[in-house]
This record gives sequence, structure tokens and C-alpha cells, in this order.
Amino acid sequence: MSVVQPGTVDTELGTYVRAELQEAIALQTERLEKLEPKDIADAVAYIVTRNHRVAVNEMLIRASAQTCRSTPAAPSAVASAPARRRPPPGAAP
Repeated sequence: MSVVQPGTVDTELGTYVRAELQEAIALQTERLEKLEPKDIADAVAYIVTRNHRVAVNEMLIRASAQTCRSTPAAPSAVASAPARRRPPPGAAP
């Protein structure tokens, strides 16, 4: 079994959610060059054409701007939230 985990793909999927979610999606992805459906199809084709002895368990596919810090992206609530660190086990709180 293989799992393909695509990033932001230029499809109509975002149009099937509430208007406020559509706005949030648009803000987070407006500066990205989104993947095209054929990019995901290429990944699936790669998986299914491997020799029977090869198992591709997971494939994470992202638009390059989603992985590159040099490209500015719209801020997200998650990215702007302060990180919480847990104390090491046995440490005083």
C-alpha cells in the first residue's frame, strides 16, 4: 500500500467549503505556485510502475515554495503561534 500526500494543488476542492474558509485558504496560498493535478498523477504513475519488489510507502509532495524559507508566504495562525516547550522528564516545573 502506498500513500501520496500532496501539498497545495490547483484544483476546485477549496470551492466546496464555507466562504470564510475559502478566504483563509486564499490568504495562505496566494503567493504559492501551486502544484498541478498532473504533478500528483506523475507521483501515482511512479508508484504503480515500480517493480514488484519495490514498495513506495509514502510520498510527500509539496509545491517548492512550501518547503523553501526564502519565498515569502502568507502568515498562518499556526506559524505565528508561540512554540511551547515541555520540560525534560524529571525537571522541576
